[in-house]
Amino acid sequence: FGFRWINKEQSIGLLNQVLSQKSRWERSFKAEDIYGLIYSILKGRFMIGTESLPSTREDYERVFRDYGRTPGDLDQILEIFSQYQGRLERNKMRDEADIIRLSYESLKNKARLAELDQRLWIVIDEIQDFTELEWKSILLFWENQTGTAIANSASPSGRVATTLTYPFLSGDVNQNISRSGFRWQEPEGYLQSILRKFHRPNALQKITLHQNYRNTRQIHQLASFVRKFGSDTSDLGLAPDLDGPIPLLNISNDAEMAQLLRAASEKEFSANARLRDSSLSPIVVLVEDEQSLINLRAKLSDCPNIFLLSLRNSKGMEFEDAIIYRAFSSSSSISDHTGAETARLFDLWYMGICRARRSLLLILSAEDRTSLKTLFKDRYTAFLDLIEANDDVSSSLQSYLDNRELITPNYNVIFLERKLAEDLWQTYLSKEASLDRSSSEETDAALDLEQKSVSDNPIIKARDRALNLWKRCLDYASLGRALVHLKKYKDAIPYLLRAGLEDEAAPCLVFCERYLEAAQVYERINSLLEA
Repeated sequence: FGFRWINKEQSIGLLNQVLSQKSRWERSFKAEDIYGLIYSILKGRFMIGTESLPSTREDYERVFRDYGRTPGDLDQILEIFSQYQGRLERNKMRDEADIIRLSYESLKNKARLAELDQRLWIVIDEIQDFTELEWKSILLFWENQTGTAIANSASPSGRVATTLTYPFLSGDVNQNISRSGFRWQEPEGYLQSILRKFHRPNALQKITLHQNYRNTRQIHQLASFVRKFGSDTSDLGLAPDLDGPIPLLNISNDAEMAQLLRAASEKEFSANARLRDSSLSPIVVLVEDEQSLINLRAKLSDCPNIFLLSLRNSKGMEFEDAIIYRAFSSSSSISDHTGAETARLFDLWYMGICRARRSLLLILSAEDRTSLKTLFKDRYTAFLDLIEANDDVSSSLQSYLDNRELITPNYNVIFLERKLAEDLWQTYLSKEASLDRSSSEETDAALDLEQKSVSDNPIIKARDRALNLWKRCLDYASLGRALVHLKKYKDAIPYLLRAGLEDEAAPCLVFCERYLEAAQVYERINSLLEA
């Protein structure tokens, strides 16, 4: 195209050159923030209801107003943007936002699969973090492919002879941590217009997922409290039924944190030598403050089992256990943000807390705690009711490490391990069935299996290994049903509930004489007579 393409880092370098021209710009703006506005809004969104990009101040004002709120310093932002664009033009450069825009314009009527007879399936996950140009560029393939299929397969009567496919879009507006400006109304309206063109006006299905299966009830309650503080209208779904430890909260600083983590890492690494080379789970530390992350990385770079990651970059990840260091550190600057930017901070905190599936340790600096108290005001006491706070960070860290999962599931082999677990369980069931058909003397001998050492009883060993594999692979349905078969009803209940098998969990609750809980479960699945 006769241009040189530059990446995000190079764009930020150009923006830093622009900001350095005026001292007030250097004091008031960060290049990273301006780049986010350029990529997602200034060059990432169309004018409302059109396919035209904004070009005048009035256009940009309308786009910002629709996005959330027009910044008070819009004129300065546009001046910086203009100078940035001027540098791109003079140097014959194009940035990543230009690539997206050029892709959309070039592929508008051309985006198709090479093999037109293949069925096309498009899934867009985390769509709330896509800019308008990004998700529209992807859906071009579906729009054009479907239009071609209809044109090529229409019968003389005008009826479409082929089976159409439809895209699947999913996302969570409570985790919109980017500046995408996403609103569900936009893809919904876009899809409806295409479906009407294809004579499928009723094909759009909207499904809201309410039940939380990601976390324990305690972590979900904390995340929901924080998110609702930012927006009381948020639909955060139903709390999970699985209980876990209460999240911990402590105060520390970079130097102490590095020292404690190094000591904990060395102790844990030496105590679990057999797991070092394969499945030893790293100590996951998500850091909200970027400078603290830099400090910790500099001091802990030689610790092989410590995993340090920016809180913002943990989006989409899941950990059995997680530490969030400098949690809520951004609350100190919340008064400087616009309404939309403030909402994204609460999305960030909600998302971060939800990264932990089972146990969570929050560590703040003294300044972070002061800012948090100022932010929560009279609701700070309610926040403390959801956590266990103390002044001894060393003991809290040790308690967290003592209870964390040492073996992390390997998702590359998870299905193979589930198949192995099923085979082992079938081996156990087969032996169990043969004993049921045997003589009373053999049955009496079999009943004593539990009293013998596991090494002497391969059948019991197979059974226990199957249970452990299911637990490791998070196959809660199989694990819960196996425990029911073994008449371990109390142990089976949380796994059946987490697997969504409420109709199977309810009888276990009745057997354990937890009648009120059983009635509530039956009522949820509309089994009113049983309730």
